[in-house]
Amino acid sequence: SLAVLSSKFQLPYDRDAACMKLDPEDTRFPDILSRDIFEETVDPDLVAIYRESIRLAKNAGIPLDTRTISAGDLIAEKRWQTLATSGYMLPDPYSGSPGVTRVSDDTWEVTVRMTSENGDKRITFALRLVEPFDQSKLVFSPLLNRFLKGEDFSTRPVKVSDSGRIRNELMTLCTDALEHFGPKVVLRFDKIPKATIPVEEQARLRDILTWYKENYPIWFEWLELD
Repeated sequence: SLAVLSSKFQLPYDRDAACMKLDPEDTRFPDILSRDIFEETVDPDLVAIYRESIRLAKNAGIPLDTRTISAGDLIAEKRWQTLATSGYMLPDPYSGSPGVTRVSDDTWEVTVRMTSENGDKRITFALRLVEPFDQSKLVFSPLLNRFLKGEDFSTRPVKVSDSGRIRNELMTLCTDALEHFGPKVVLRFDKIPKATIPVEEQARLRDILTWYKENYPIWFEWLELD
């Protein structure tokens, strides 16, 4: 469930939620907001902001007369069913489910628990690696980190998914250096924090991204380098 709050963050959440239940058309609205919610005189401009927040919520069809709202309040005539799924890396002391267990050199067992309103089911999967372990574990290592540390990106088989992986990694590594223009993303090297990517690694990063753009222009059409 959710509580409806205003667009301001000047009050504790309970009092902010309470102000959203006031009548914005009431002539006493400024006095009630000052006396009962803020417990001090409220500037007229701030009164106008709160009044507009309530009006916007009402016009959007958001219920304001209840303590909380749920998904059903926003999407009418829907019946909701939920399924909670959890997996365990280590043995779980609450359910007794085992963690990841190695069966052989290339096979592991993984336990998954699925719970709904109508039942609780535990499933064990056997997963086999199709590549050697040292190669398979690279799937979980960020591409750019591997390349910046010396892995040869030009001889590694390129997949279309590399485009999305690199885009996500750039947003994690140097989000402040990215500027978005529609579908395009411009990387400003002068805005990359040196504490995150040292200058010498920034030069290699430019080489990496330039190589991808030159050799796979369609997959990396979204990226521009400044």
